[in-house]
Amino acid sequence: MSSSSCLPGRLSADPYVAPPGIPKERLTILREAFMRTMADPDFLADAKKLELEISPVSGPAVEQLLNEVYATPTGRGPEVERASQVTCSGSTHRVPC
Repeated sequence: MSSSSCLPGRLSADPYVAPPGIPKERLTILREAFMRTMADPDFLADAKKLELEISPVSGPAVEQLLNEVYATPTGRGPEVERASQVTCSGSTHRVPC
C-alpha cells in the first residue's frame, strides 16, 4: 500500500481487492469511489465517534507495493536463514517463513 516499509505506523491494513481482468474503467470508478468515501465528512464523523482512525492508501499505491512484493526473489539467503531462527532460554527453535 505504501512503500517497501510495509505501511509504517499502521496497526492494520485491510485492502479491498477486485478480481483479475477487471476492466480498467471499472477499476478506476471503484478506486475513485473508495477515496471519495474515505474523505466524506459524514463517514469521517462516524469513524471518529467509533474512535476509528481512517488513513486510506490509494489503489495505485497498494498495487505498487504488491508488485514489489511479488517481484521479490524467492530464494532464501543466509541472512534470512539466520533470521528464521529464534533463541528461547538457550535453545534454538525454527520459525517457518
